[in-house]
Amino acid sequence: MKVRYRGKDTVSLCAGKIYPVMAIGRHWYRIMDETEDDYLFPPQLFEIVDPEPGIYVPTDEEYWEKHNAELASLGTAA
Repeated sequence: MKVRYRGKDTVSLCAGKIYPVMAIGRHWYRIMDETEDDYLFPPQLFEIVDPEPGIYVPTDEEYWEKHNAELASLGTAA
């Protein structure tokens, strides 16, 4: 998937630049920024310009259901 940064220029992101999404973690996009490091960024900063089939983003309900199941398996349910 590719996204366009909607904010102003910063040290790590350029306004209007399209970035490939490396992964999605906890609903945030993992993107390699201008410093050539990869970070998680909130999706509200971007617009999707090329949705790539095969990247599945769970709903909030699915995410928390899985998260709570993982905690329960560790004996630390929320």
